Amino acid sequence: MIKTAHRIDPTLIALDKQLQEASEDARADILSSIAAREKALLPIFSQLAVQFADMHDTPGRMAATGVISKEVPWSQSRSFFYWRLRRRLAEFQFRAQVMKSDPKLTVLEAAALIKRWFTESSDSTNPQEQWEDSKFVLGWMASKQQLFRDNLEGIRRASVEAQVRDLAKRSPEAAAMGIVSAFHEMDYMERELLRQQLEAIR
Repeated sequence: MIKTAHRIDPTLIALDKQLQEASEDARADILSSIAAREKALLPIFSQLAVQFADMHDTPGRMAATGVISKEVPWSQSRSFFYWRLRRRLAEFQFRAQVMKSDPKLTVLEAAALIKRWFTESSDSTNPQEQWEDSKFVLGWMASKQQLFRDNLEGIRRASVEAQVRDLAKRSPEAAAMGIVSAFHEMDYMERELLRQQLEAIR
């Protein structure tokens, strides 16, 4: 606050300039004037600082400007952040699995996929409200393991299909040779599945 006062108060600016140009005899009087001016301005600048902080850093203002999604009452903060942390850690793990199934997906795209699965599987009229409830989302993640496995398998298949399609377009002969080579390394069930897929081309 003192630095700010010296930067914007005309009286202090003038006194600082006088101090730089003053002789040793006059410095004491100028320093005394500066101290008196600082003391007079300090209460005003204290109020300004409080108002400035209130405009920027209070929970209500931060929520209003979208910096935070909502205020958390102190009495609920321990429980809220405990479940939020557990939910975030679980989301990190699920996102990693989604991105492993399709390496082309970004973090944001993987997160959007998980949220879409949640919305599609919800029987609520307001799934967005449920999505904000970390404890509820954790319960959903625990109860929808089969849904995740099925969706991850679908993503993996789509990713492999896209890769094979791109390879086949670039070099059909090499793609065919790769399929033949893979065919000889497969077990009986895998061979039959591949044979049926290839026969469907005819």
